[in-house]
Amino acid sequence: ATQPTALEDPTHEPRPLPLPTTRPQGLAPPATRPANTAAPVSFRADSIDTLRTPDNKLAAAITNVRIYQERPNGDFLQLQSDRGVVYTRIEHARKIDDIGAIKEIRDAVSAVYLEGDVRVTFTPADAASKGEQTLEANRIYYDFLTDRAVLTDAVMHSVDPTFQIPLIVRADTLRQLSRN
Repeated sequence: ATQPTALEDPTHEPRPLPLPTTRPQGLAPPATRPANTAAPVSFRADSIDTLRTPDNKLAAAITNVRIYQERPNGDFLQLQSDRGVVYTRIEHARKIDDIGAIKEIRDAVSAVYLEGDVRVTFTPADAASKGEQTLEANRIYYDFLTDRAVLTDAVMHSVDPTFQIPLIVRADTLRQLSRN
């Protein structure tokens, strides 16, 4: 009599196989939850129209826009485009009447969607060792809370700071999973 194999034995419970990893041992997995705060985000635009998002948050449709974020560590991020939408964490039902609300909006920007001649410049505080990055794209969605981004029809320009070699990457879709 032959013993039934694992495939023929209905009482056999399969065990999951360990999956290979590319992450060095001892490092924690990347955070998937958004942080509660991000550095303030400033923006200038030719026109601003407020909107209500499906989750009842305040958003703004903008044209000919420049967006700036200086981070506490000294890094500087600038985005510009022909048009887009700025998303906030502010409830739409609140009145935005006074000048103090402008600071509140700066502190509450959570993400942007931009399209039309999008240009992104990231200047690290230590530009000598890390190098500046510039990106061009047709569209970008940038989440300031998680530092995640998706760019379409993108071109990234950078220079290796050690060897001073230019680096150019072209992609249909370019994703940033975190700042680091």
